[in-house]
Amino acid sequence: AITDEGEIDISRGDILVFKPGESHGFEADSVDPLAYICIGVKTT
Repeated sequence: AITDEGEIDISRGDILVFKPGESHGFEADSVDPLAYICIGVKTT
């Protein structure tokens, strides 16, 4: 995962929480390109 803080090594089952407005991105895994899913949650 690539974030505002730099690159983070992650593996299957890891959960990352990002602050509102924090940039993030993922590089596809050559073995399992659909291994990562992003879910947005809005809190009030």
